[in-house]
Amino acid sequence: MERGIAVLRFDGPSVFTNLHGIQTEFGRWAGGRPEVHYLLLVAHGLTKLEASSGQELLGFVRFLRERGYEIVFSGFPDVILEGLGKS
Repeated sequence: MERGIAVLRFDGPSVFTNLHGIQTEFGRWAGGRPEVHYLLLVAHGLTKLEASSGQELLGFVRFLRERGYEIVFSGFPDVILEGLGKS
């Protein structure tokens, strides 16, 4: 079975205020694409993240991992990646 990759781009920190909506939409989208096993999260325009938004992002990553997705990050500031690596 081939394993596919999907890309989700974050354009700014404000997107993290509605991660529940993103989780819901992603779940609907992914339900019809069982071949997708890898998710590339892209945030080249993101330079900082408030603590509350960081917790939302962490929750989203947990949500994805619990559903069996392998997560790859691109363009996230090191401080964010360090926080995700500790979880």
